[in-house]
Amino acid sequence: MKFRKKDKEFMLEAIKIAKKGRGRTKTNPLVGCVLTKNDEIIAKGYHSSYGQKHAEIDALDKTEEEGLTLYVNLEPCSHYGKTPPCVKQIIERKVKTVFVGMKDPNKKVNGKGLRILKQAGVKVYQGCLENESKLLNYSYLTGIKKNRASVTIKVALSLDGKIAACDGTSQWITSKESRHDGKKLRNKNDAILVGSGTALKDNPVLNRSLRVKNWKKVLVDRKNKVAESAKMFKDGKIYIWGKRKNGLDKKPKYLKAKNLKNLLELLRKEGIQSVLCEGGMLSSELIKENLADKIVAYISPKLIGSQGLGFSPSEWKTLSDSKKLCDINIKKIGKDVKIEGYLTDVYRDN
Repeated sequence: MKFRKKDKEFMLEAIKIAKKGRGRTKTNPLVGCVLTKNDEIIAKGYHSSYGQKHAEIDALDKTEEEGLTLYVNLEPCSHYGKTPPCVKQIIERKVKTVFVGMKDPNKKVNGKGLRILKQAGVKVYQGCLENESKLLNYSYLTGIKKNRASVTIKVALSLDGKIAACDGTSQWITSKESRHDGKKLRNKNDAILVGSGTALKDNPVLNRSLRVKNWKKVLVDRKNKVAESAKMFKDGKIYIWGKRKNGLDKKPKYLKAKNLKNLLELLRKEGIQSVLCEGGMLSSELIKENLADKIVAYISPKLIGSQGLGFSPSEWKTLSDSKKLCDINIKKIGKDVKIEGYLTDVYRDN
């Protein structure tokens, strides 16, 4: 179906306001809703946090109008969970037309919500900005289809692909503007993941915006190398894959993972849907194990030389076997170039 420009604008607004829930919905999806009448916006709503109103109900509660058109980026739910089913209230409020960005692959929904609405006489149109809707919730889709937290790799590189000079120095390869942009990525993920190498070499605080609640950090320290005095232990909720550490003011949660895949599965059970990995060697390991879903690379106009530490997660014998990014976005930041794209297309196969 070909959608009108107005329909796309309203769906884009729904996607935009859905992002307000980032970091607070746990394993729930990001959902925004826009209600219109005669192509004028009447009310907006979004899923603000786990257990709270769904986007459709948040919007409907703000108006008593009937005969509205509803735009939502994800299929309305049809089951009882932390909240009642949205389709029931959509029908009761006599919504006339519903535009849906994408079908919800959750087996409790998976098209059932759309069928119920149609059976009640509601006009339903699916697929308005479908790809954008799937990209918004690629972490949710990863959780549903792979039963683990999604992984975004953040890396700063020189023009010749090095993440550090031969003496190990890496501060700073990229510009201040790129580093500031990189910190924004922390606010878009539920947790920050680093390995013992990064924790020892850089001793990062792993701070986030003061507006972010439920601050979570994950440390992979299988050989118990990181001391209790490390800055990352100062605040936030800490998860550790490694041996128990004594003397910490804050009590971390120790995860008994069998491997990296199992670690990501355990993190999802803890309500962590997405992690941002900032460790060089750990990032390489995640890519090698096919556990990385997205890469955000900041490339500076610097040449470090062949003796520098390269970002080479694995070796592929031929070019046809190499990893390829899809849905690529390229942006100039200061004197650097930011390239982001997806390694997995889990959000496509729905």
